[in-house]
Amino acid sequence: MNIVIREYQSEDATAAITIWNQVVEDGIAFPQEENLTEETGDAFFKEQTYTGIAVNADNNEIVGLYKALQQKENSQPEKWYWLECLQQSLQ
Repeated sequence: MNIVIREYQSEDATAAITIWNQVVEDGIAFPQEENLTEETGDAFFKEQTYTGIAVNADNNEIVGLYKALQQKENSQPEKWYWLECLQQSLQ
């Protein structure tokens, strides 16, 4: 598998939401507790400082995501569970 990371685009919403919601349901996406919908998901990923999409370049399948949100208090990015999310989508 050849993984390429690129910036989130609206057309990624369905696959990204599916991955995100699986992680939420598995309980490893603190503090997120609610599933995203098509309406809320696109806005959620766009409002982050950065949302990266992991794509299998061999077949163009979205296999994971990463989100970072710049925090105002200490200017450190909030790093979200990249490995868990990627592993979830590959299982």
